[in-house]
Amino acid sequence: RGLRGGTENVASIVGFGVACALARKEGEARAARARTLRDRLWAGLQRELPGVGWNGDPAHTLGNTLNVRFAGVEGEVLVQALDLEGVAVSAGAACHSGAIEPSGVLLAMGLTPQEARGSLRFSTGAGLSEADIDRVITLLRTLVPRVQAGEGA
Repeated sequence: RGLRGGTENVASIVGFGVACALARKEGEARAARARTLRDRLWAGLQRELPGVGWNGDPAHTLGNTLNVRFAGVEGEVLVQALDLEGVAVSAGAACHSGAIEPSGVLLAMGLTPQEARGSLRFSTGAGLSEADIDRVITLLRTLVPRVQAGEGA
């Protein structure tokens, strides 16, 4: 009948139970912290980089995710430059990583191909601090104008 005898993976079952208990106990606080860091990043980008745009509806997005666009920038160039600084980000949309064409998701949201190519996706959460967010803002304050001017990163 398609069933097979075997020993259950008790360690994984117990680990999953502990993860569920932690999520129940700490989930709201962790989510609030991620939103606070995301909002700090957005406020800093708006302050330091005129013309930056939030992709999507801020009221209907994950609390730990910020997808923004920078005019006149290839997102992949910023991804590489930030990677050299130890900052992990992605270009485009989550379901589009590694593709050459602009994200179909961002295009469907009404972005032009150029805007979609100039988009970066940031995630916040455990292990990040306000200082980390401030460092990213400072890096982008320098990198974005250099890339817009054609100087590379």
